[in-house]
Amino acid sequence: MPWNFPFWQVFRFAVPAMLAGNIIFVKHAPNVPLCALEIEKIFTLFPPNCNVYQNLFIDINQVEQVIAHNFIQGVSLTGSEKAGSIVGSLAGKNIKKSVLELGGTDPFIICDDADLPKAIEQFIISRMSNNGQICIAAKRLLVQEGIYDQVKEMLIEKISSLKSGDPLDPSTQISCLARPDLKRNLTDQIEKLKFSNAKFLYVAVDSTATGCSPIVIEIDKTEMIKHDEEIFGPVALLTKFASVSEIPGLVNSSRYGLAVSLWTRDMKKAGKLIKDIETGTIAVNKMVASDPRIPFGGIKKSGFGREMAEIGIKEFVNIKSVVIN
Repeated sequence: MPWNFPFWQVFRFAVPAMLAGNIIFVKHAPNVPLCALEIEKIFTLFPPNCNVYQNLFIDINQVEQVIAHNFIQGVSLTGSEKAGSIVGSLAGKNIKKSVLELGGTDPFIICDDADLPKAIEQFIISRMSNNGQICIAAKRLLVQEGIYDQVKEMLIEKISSLKSGDPLDPSTQISCLARPDLKRNLTDQIEKLKFSNAKFLYVAVDSTATGCSPIVIEIDKTEMIKHDEEIFGPVALLTKFASVSEIPGLVNSSRYGLAVSLWTRDMKKAGKLIKDIETGTIAVNKMVASDPRIPFGGIKKSGFGREMAEIGIKEFVNIKSVVIN
């Protein structure tokens, strides 16, 4: 399980799996060991001797041995594309079911008939929450050309007013990244964009030694298609499109397919786009968020399988057919 939402990510996987009759072993992210211990403590509240949950404090090189063990019947991972490829390969090698919820370059699409103030407010929450370190965060803002300049102005005004500071201060809206290596990775990605004809519209001053304050980058459609890396930080990529007919091509060109947020007042238009866009989830006139009532997961390099809701519960059960004459 990943570090960015160390409690929620575990609970949303573990509880449905337990309801289906499974017991859970979790290797949590190495930088959240105390969270892992607290979660394990919570599950001890189950009836005595139930033993439904256990932490595995192991190194990465020990994971293969665990997956291969006969006691383990399935594997679920929420993490990067690289981690998903490795774990998925190990599960396949041992012929065990797996669910992979991986990265994304989720587009947030604003058509010219959208509710602009609400759309921009939701985009900023989606892109900047947790300092941009969310797999389902809106990472590409696609805006129709008729409202593009207006959106650009509103976006920069709102982002520049976000309060930077101490992450332990409840009033702080932007702070530091989780680890120094993540800041280095983000800096490398930003440097690459400087050589792709990108235009830096807004660059805030860093407020902390390991932090990264918001950046807004304008990038044309051709370069946006080329730049298909997941950006894990408070960086908004802004791209203009002319016609609604361009949207499926722009979205589907990505190797990822986790989630899309689509903003339009025209439900007929939305219905056609829903059919044409390749993704795991589409949220119309709202930001993407995981909900226990709704199955969640991606396609293509964003993974496979679903968590939550009835489908999520059934991911880790064995279907048995019984025929009686």
